[in-house]
Amino acid sequence: MRRNTIVAIGAALILSGCATYSAGVGTPVIAATDMPAQLQKNDNSLLGRSVRFEHAGIKALADGRKQAFITLSSQSNYDQHLQYRFYWYDANHQQVEQTPWLSTVLHGQEQQQLQSTAKTSNASAFRFYVRQAD
Repeated sequence: MRRNTIVAIGAALILSGCATYSAGVGTPVIAATDMPAQLQKNDNSLLGRSVRFEHAGIKALADGRKQAFITLSSQSNYDQHLQYRFYWYDANHQQVEQTPWLSTVLHGQEQQQLQSTAKTSNASAFRFYVRQAD
C-alpha cells in the first residue's frame, strides 16, 4: 500500500512537470474604492524584478462602463516582449469578462500605460496579469 502511494505521488510530480502554464506577474483585484498599496503578486520572480506596476486605477465612462489603467515600469535595460490581459469583476467579485492576451514591447527603463474598457456596465473591479511572450 505504501509503495503504491509513493508511486502515485511520483507519477503526479512527473506529470505536473509537463503541465503547461505561463507564470507571470499579476495584481490583486483592484476596485475603484479599494486601491491596494501593494499592487504586485509574483508567479515569476525574474519577471517580477524586471517589471513593476507603478499606478493603477479605474474611471467611470459616461455610458456607465468602467475603464481600467495600469502603468508598467521596466526595471531592465533591455526590451521585454510581454503579453497581458485584464480580468473584469462585478460587485459580487464574480468574473464577468476577460480580454484576450495582448502583446506589447516594454523597452529598457520605459514606462507604459495600458488600459482596458469593460464591455458590460456591471463590471466594477479588475485584475491585471502580465507574462513574458513565448
